Amino acid sequence: MMNKELIKEKLQHKQQLHAELDAILEKNYPAEDAKEIKRIISEYYFNKLSQAFETQAAIEGWNAETYEQWANEHFRSSAKLS
Repeated sequence: MMNKELIKEKLQHKQQLHAELDAILEKNYPAEDAKEIKRIISEYYFNKLSQAFETQAAIEGWNAETYEQWANEHFRSSAKLS
């Protein structure tokens, strides 16, 4: 399990990169173009994440029954991110 401080650092770094990208796009492109570029980038990463999940599901042997079981389980953790 990852240290919560490391997770917070990574999240802050990603937020900083996102803000920098927004600034670059808004400075160099009309608002509608910047919005479309952001949508395309988001779609790219969504597809990449979906493919990674499908690959992991195939490796682990996860299926509809697995997902149904997960949906009905209660996940509790004493270690909360704050």
